[in-house]
Parts: sequence; structure tokens; C-alpha cells
Amino acid sequence: MKVTNGKWKISSRDLFKESCEHCTRLDMAVAAQVPEALERVGPYVEDLSQVVFILQGNEYEDFIFKQFSDQLGHGFVELERATMEQTIDLLRAGIPVIAQGFLETEIEGYLWSGYPDLLIRDDFTYENGRVFQHKEPGPSPKYVVWDVKASSSPDEKYWLQVASYSKVLEMLQLASSDELGIIAKRQTAFRFPREEALDRLEKATKTLLNRLALTTPNLIDQTFIKQWRCDKPTTCKKATCSYPKHCEHLFEVEHSLHLLYGRNPIEKMNADGIYSYDDLLANQNPIWEKSRRWAQLLRKETESGQPYFELTNKKQWLEIPIPTEDDLFFDIEWFTSVLDEDPLVFEFGFVDAKENFTSLDGFTREDELPNFKKFVEIAKLKSDSNPLARIYHYSNPEVTYLNKLVEKYNIFHDEVKLIISRMIDLRTIATSMVLPGANGYSIKQLERYYDADTKLNRKANGVSDGADAMLLFYKATVTEPDKAEEHMNTIRAYNRDDCLSTKLLRDWLLNLGLMETTP
Repeated sequence: MKVTNGKWKISSRDLFKESCEHCTRLDMAVAAQVPEALERVGPYVEDLSQVVFILQGNEYEDFIFKQFSDQLGHGFVELERATMEQTIDLLRAGIPVIAQGFLETEIEGYLWSGYPDLLIRDDFTYENGRVFQHKEPGPSPKYVVWDVKASSSPDEKYWLQVASYSKVLEMLQLASSDELGIIAKRQTAFRFPREEALDRLEKATKTLLNRLALTTPNLIDQTFIKQWRCDKPTTCKKATCSYPKHCEHLFEVEHSLHLLYGRNPIEKMNADGIYSYDDLLANQNPIWEKSRRWAQLLRKETESGQPYFELTNKKQWLEIPIPTEDDLFFDIEWFTSVLDEDPLVFEFGFVDAKENFTSLDGFTREDELPNFKKFVEIAKLKSDSNPLARIYHYSNPEVTYLNKLVEKYNIFHDEVKLIISRMIDLRTIATSMVLPGANGYSIKQLERYYDADTKLNRKANGVSDGADAMLLFYKATVTEPDKAEEHMNTIRAYNRDDCLSTKLLRDWLLNLGLMETTP
């Protein structure tokens, strides 16, 4: 959303927020440069150039456009910063496919504009990576709007975007009545009835226009916001909230029920007069006892500013194997290219009982198999020489991807089955023993309890999670190959921290158990 000549200027993406009025109101305040809104959201504006999924979307779009260009030659025109006039001229000239055209119109006094990915003349279509003419052209050119999305299947909201472009073509008498299209990952074509999409568009447009009519850019102020965060974060994210981290921050400030671990029946709590976890703690209704326990932990850690946890009943604790000098602490890194069907496991990392780190890694798919073989060789050697040795990991990716690699290469069926039988998921043990005031069981949340910072180097690495590691791998292999080794060194350091953290967690859980059994 923008402001042009003192009026709201909207785009198709503003229609995504039909289900979240908070999102629209906040966007309006930011577009109108309301000082309080700018001050609040400023620290939480995301740099989309550093979001790997956005970068992959752009890469996939370029790939599809090249495919069209290679197959159609002069029948494909890709525009750059096009004008409406240029786009209409090409449409009326009957160019088979136009990419990145520009469309704009007025909707009840509000200027609307956007850039459709593909405008395909309706005698052409796309299937399985091929664009082709499937019928005779009509007496005058008519176009079907297509979008390109690097997801496995299109989200419902994207049909609103496609329909909005088709609506403008209809005003110009250039719209085909054929089904609208989206090209998703793996060059899969999805179609949707145009009339049904236009019906949904009409409803979403009416909702947006009603909100825009509530105020003007010169009259809007902070009171228009009503509330600064969304009541339904899942809806907010689905609506493509512009500032999700701003809402997350306010949840912490307001002691939101959304912070409580697990799935909480928030609407039922609201009906019982519970709107924050402070309200929950004051409420004595026994049906909320489980949620109240989490609220107590969260408040104790929040108020003290210190790590706080409690132990569960010992009867439910899962047993931790006796440590051996051959134990390994294992973590993998993987990346799924937008142009490939299978993920690439590009790093097998582990530390041993003496905290020495080994990384088996590479940049290409040709590196994956030898690294997999080497890891299996090392892990099997440990198991064969010491049947009591265990491989510790956290959560399920390691087991999942080892099984995927067995299936992919059709090797090591028995070897990996043995390795997995000796793998220990520390998440299951942690959840059986510990109730964290951190209010969650990610290994990053638990690190505060075993003082991992004394041995880890996370802040210096500048990689906070797997998404950051994926971004670096993307840069190393796609956008910044000249810095490939530098990026991989950073990923290795991050993986080393994850492996070492797994060992430190095992040691901490083991010590907790020993302390509880010591008379």
C-alpha cells in the first residue's frame, strides 16, 4: 500500500489481508507516514533481499521466463518497468506471451496497480515445462493471467492476485474466459475457474474498500490502529503480515496467551474472562491447569530475567544411555533448490566425546553421496567397535534424511537401519524431564539452562537458525560463488555449535538425573 497525490494507492497484495483488519490498518498508517506507526514497526522491518524463499522465488521466475523465451523466441516479450501503454500495445498486437506487464485502474476512486507475471494469449497454454499453441486463435486477442510461484502448490490467496489482473483485462476487453493459471514448483500447472476467482475477488475488494473508506491519508493518526498486534497470529501470517516480528514483540510485552507452550484453546479462555497469562494465573478453573502450569514457568523466567525450569515427575523420565568414549553428536544441514525435487544434504557434522568436530560437506549433488558413504562408514565403525556407543541428535531431521538417502541411492539399507537403532533423540528425553520457562523445546531455547554460551560461538557466527544457514548456502552456490568457501566456513561454525550444543545438552540432562538420584 502507498499514498499517491493524497489518496490510497493499492496493489493486489493488499487483498491478501481480507481476513486480518489489523494488517490493513497498520499498512495504511505506515503508508501515510504516521510517526507513531513508523516508530513502532521500524525495528521490525525485514530485509526481503535476505530472505532465502524470496530469493528462490525470483530465481524460479527467471527460470520459467527463460523457458518461455527459449520456446517462443520473439513470441515472448519480457518487460522491465513497463508502462500501461506499452503493455496494452503488446496485448492488442497479439504477442503470445508477455511477462511483467503493468496494469492499473481506478477502483471507486482508489488507484490500483500491479505487475502480472505472465499474460498468455488464450490459444496458448503451459503444461509440464512446455508452452504450446493448443487451439486456433480467436478473431481478436484475449489473454489468460498466469502467476509463477516457487511453492509446491499455490496458496488460495494467490488466486485473488491473478483474478485482480484478469479483472483489469476485462475492463480493456482483453480478458479470456478460460481458467486462470499458476505455475508452481517442478513446473506444475494449476488452473482455477475464472468466474469463481472473480467472485472471491469481489468479496475481498469490498472488504478492503470498506477499510480504506474509514479515513484518508491526511486524517489518519495512531488512533486508527485500534490495536497494534493481531489477535490471531496464524491468520496474520497467512494474510502475509508486513511486520510479524512486531506482533511477536507485543505478545511478549502483553503477556499474550499465544506465548504459552502447546495448543491452547484461546477463544474458550477469552470466554472465561482470560486474556493474558496473568489472567490465567488468577483464574482457578481446573480445566486450565495444564496451561496454567506453563504460564507459571513463563512468568517466573520473565520476571526474574534469569533462566528458570522445573523437573517433571521422575516416573516419566526417559533413560539416558551410559556415556562412552565412542559417542557422537550429530547434526545435518540441507537445502532444497527451487529447481530440484529432492533436498540436498550438504553437510554431515558431528563432534565426538572429546568435542572434536568433523564436517563432511560439499557444494554440489555430486558431493552428497561420498559424504553420506563416509558418514555411514564412521558411524558403523563406532557401532561395530563399541555396541554401547550412541549417536545423539535433536529432533527428527537426521533420522528422516538418512532414510531418504538410503531410498534415494538404494544403498546401506542394513547399515543405516543399525545406525538409526543406536541414535538417541535428545528432544524426547528433554521433554520427558524438563519444563522450561523458555516456554519451548527448541535446542536454542534450552541452551540457556546449560550455559552453552561459554563453549559456543553463535553471536560471532551471525547465523541464528537453519534458515540463515540456507541463505548462506544459497549465496555460496547461486548469487555469491566467489565467496563460497567463506560462506561454507560460517555454516561449518554454525553446525559445529549445533553438534556441540547437543553434547552439552546430553551432559546437562545426565547431570540432572544424577543429582536427582544422589542421596
